[in-house]
Amino acid sequence: MVVPVGGMIVASSMQATGLALRRLREDLESARATIETRLTLGIPIAEALLPHRRGAVQTALAPVIDATKVVGLISLPGAMTGLIMAGVDPLTAIRYQIVVMYMQLAAATMATLMATRLAERTCTDRQAERLHA
Repeated sequence: MVVPVGGMIVASSMQATGLALRRLREDLESARATIETRLTLGIPIAEALLPHRRGAVQTALAPVIDATKVVGLISLPGAMTGLIMAGVDPLTAIRYQIVVMYMQLAAATMATLMATRLAERTCTDRQAERLHA
């Protein structure tokens, strides 16, 4: 059970991270003048990019959150269905599935937060970092 659950968690995190980085890049490209204005006013890089990081993380987590909301009502995920077909009590199978969904949500959240924070460093140059260090 560890390998399939681990695979689901890694896949979910990879999808969320990809969405977050794509959205962050698009936001930073479109808001370049605004960000440069914030930096010119003396706002630290992390604070100047925070609204864009926040938006990227929210966009990336939307599919995972939506999937968590509908488990058991609209969709019957594989882990829960497999356990029920194997003869496990349905309530126990539902509990396992809820744990899996929360693990996916937590892993996707941590992955997107870390990825957008690390991407922030690659999107700025060393001169800006020294200016606000």
